[in-house]
Amino acid sequence: MPWWHLVFAAVVAVTAGLVAVQDLPAWRVGTVLGLLAVLAGAYVLTPAKFDWGRGRLAYLALLFVVSGTAPFLVPTAGILLFAVVSHCYMLMRLRWAVVGTAGLLLATGGANLVGTGLNGAVVATVVIWVVLGMVASLLLGRFIGGIIEQSAQRASLIGELERTRAELAQLSRNEGALAEHERLAREIHDVVAQNLTSMLMLVRAAGGSLARGDQASARQQLALADTAGQEGLRAARDLIGPVGRPEPHDGALVAALGRCCASLGARYGFEAVLDVDGTERDLPVAVSAAVLRAAQECLANVGRHSGARRANVHITFGDQDVVLEVSDDGSGFDAGARTGFGTRQLRARADELGGLAEVLSAPGEGTVARVVLPLPVERPPAREQAGAGPGTGPR
Repeated sequence: MPWWHLVFAAVVAVTAGLVAVQDLPAWRVGTVLGLLAVLAGAYVLTPAKFDWGRGRLAYLALLFVVSGTAPFLVPTAGILLFAVVSHCYMLMRLRWAVVGTAGLLLATGGANLVGTGLNGAVVATVVIWVVLGMVASLLLGRFIGGIIEQSAQRASLIGELERTRAELAQLSRNEGALAEHERLAREIHDVVAQNLTSMLMLVRAAGGSLARGDQASARQQLALADTAGQEGLRAARDLIGPVGRPEPHDGALVAALGRCCASLGARYGFEAVLDVDGTERDLPVAVSAAVLRAAQECLANVGRHSGARRANVHITFGDQDVVLEVSDDGSGFDAGARTGFGTRQLRARADELGGLAEVLSAPGEGTVARVVLPLPVERPPAREQAGAGPGTGPR
């Protein structure tokens, strides 16, 4: 558009300069100069016309009045057509632009005939000028139409891309919200809900102990309920904290698993024994959290559903994975016929980390829950990689 503005300004300025030096009555020259000034002012004051705004029709009407009238007053004003023709094709449909351009060319040619007489040479010159002007206007119209069509296609493509990007952004937000909802659901179920359930059971048990007059048992049960409440409060603070992902507290994973076994075993009244195979190593926070939450979920299920007297928690630190296995001597259940929320979340947590989780059980045969989580491969330093190869090493 800056180039179109420059061409228009140059054509109007040249036309005004040539009109001003004509040896014609002053009123004619003054009228044409006034019309050119009005046209220039309308061009500046209606910038939305090229976007087919509301001022387009008013500007077109003024354009045809000025360019059709000025040549009859001063024939030299026909030079204005160099700018007017392009505006016709930019502001009108192709068919009407051709008609309007032809009308302006004929009007300008007629004005020249009226001003110079009807001798043969003048008529031939005007006819040739009109024909060549029409051919040139059609070529210009085709060029401008191609630019407008290309711009419209690009605008349509940009609009489609923006809509697609907005849809993808909305889908991404929805997916992120769903993933966060599922994560919070797992954490609330595995920790907060488990501790609340434990508190409720222990408070009820303490009430029964008080009813029997066993104050020692009641105090012990209330102390366990207080511990469960503190753990639940700490877990809730983890969920709303800046990190947003729980991890083992106050030490390494094995120590956290030991505390988990002692706490849940005492809370539900069964013996929980921890067994470690391999050398403990630093694990990613997500893997440590998943192992700890899996152990909590399995031991809580042992206490609430199995009626077991003993549960074994076995963790194996391998080179490529870490394996957690929790088994009990409880009543068991039909694993193929019943899958609870905790089991589904256990498998979802393992899937999220690229691992697997399975629960094996049968009525009267206890339950075994197994979780396998892969570990990231540790790459050797770049210097060692560069030196590895045939013929390297000590000699």
